[in-house]
Amino acid sequence: MLIVRAEQLRALAAAREARFMRELEAHVRRHFPAVAEAQSPSALQASLRAAVARATAHGLESPEDLCLYANIGAVLGWEFEATPQHAWIGELLRDASIASTSHRLRLAVNEVGRRLSLEEQNRVTEQQFKATAQARAGST
Repeated sequence: MLIVRAEQLRALAAAREARFMRELEAHVRRHFPAVAEAQSPSALQASLRAAVARATAHGLESPEDLCLYANIGAVLGWEFEATPQHAWIGELLRDASIASTSHRLRLAVNEVGRRLSLEEQNRVTEQQFKATAQARAGST
């Protein structure tokens, strides 16, 4: 009979967590290089550990969900939930009327994407408007 002690289980869990954190850091470095380069390696690791802790406080557990939460942090800033313009994300993640925490996260990711796309469209439209106005001002 094989007996696994609690300390052995803790060691296995710690190793699994360390491997996940290395993979998450590699993911951020690959997909968000400017964000990764803006921080020292130790600061990036601390930001990722804090993001994972916040995500797990919301009940997110799967590696995919933790990675999605970190993606939001990489795009909006690591402390995004504490900012007034992004407080809605934390509210959505705490919304008990949506049973699945993973579903709440995916709704947040979709809405972040929609808002970022709209911001980009507005930026482009504003640039086009300014260019047109300057051209008209120069032709008169």
